[in-house]
Amino acid sequence: MPMPHLWLKYLDNIDSTLEKADRDHDGWPERVDYLCGEYVYFYCTVKIVLSRSDVIDIWEKISSANQDMRAHADFLTKVIDSRISNFGKWKKIVSLGTDCLPRTIATRWGLKRPRALGELSHPFDLNISPVGALPGILSSGFAGYTDNLVYRSDLGFPVSDTHGSWFNHEHGKRWAENDFAETKFRYAKRIRSFLDALNDGQPTTLVLHVSSHLDQPHFDYVLKTFEAVRSLGSNEMSFLCLATNGVSVASSDVPNVTIADVVRPSPDYDWSQHQHYISSGGLKFETEIVSAMESAVSGMFSEAHGVRETSHQ
Repeated sequence: MPMPHLWLKYLDNIDSTLEKADRDHDGWPERVDYLCGEYVYFYCTVKIVLSRSDVIDIWEKISSANQDMRAHADFLTKVIDSRISNFGKWKKIVSLGTDCLPRTIATRWGLKRPRALGELSHPFDLNISPVGALPGILSSGFAGYTDNLVYRSDLGFPVSDTHGSWFNHEHGKRWAENDFAETKFRYAKRIRSFLDALNDGQPTTLVLHVSSHLDQPHFDYVLKTFEAVRSLGSNEMSFLCLATNGVSVASSDVPNVTIADVVRPSPDYDWSQHQHYISSGGLKFETEIVSAMESAVSGMFSEAHGVRETSHQ
């Protein structure tokens, strides 16, 4: 089976920058040499910038996949197609949390520039924060954001006693040493990058994931979050709320705010685990999220005044 023209074109345009780009996360697992969940995970989360040898190896694995590996091959094919077609045409997407889903999926599918090519991390990219805490965090300009941290030995990472955020990517006791000095330094940089990203003159799409049922109290927190962000930045902004556990909210007069009702494939679905997302349901779930992000960026949802709810069921 011949390699798709899109992939061949990408190979023709690979330069030394891409060939030398390191993996996005140092210390993560090595790539396995056969098509399996770990192989797909490697190219969906660990190694985002694809070299020539990566593309050739991926296509060899996909084109020779047996029926048992069809779901793995289909998921990886769609992801790489999207990443290659979007390469160099990245969107200005900034995550507001409440977990890693907005950044992870936007980067996995090539909508957002990967870290290995210079994208700076922001404070909500790689942690978990209660949606009810976001308005206060933002309206204070992150004052005291890393004060009152405690190390949870049962979890293995720091947690904020003030606003309840979990710093789950700062795993291990070294992040608690010297009064959490390394954690505080990292997040001070991420906060500066976040504020810079809101004031660089580029139209910006902010994405927030609500994993709880989006009822009116939760939606009020969402609107307050967007209001607080707007006060921190001068950029033209649009807002996308990804609701993955159902929606039951009244309409609102807030402009440029979109709700994407993207229901999880099952109640126990964990978007972060390859055992879950490498499936027909996982593929549908992620492509609907990608479609919602693309539409929010293009301004399709901001044509009408107020909140426009979009159902992807």
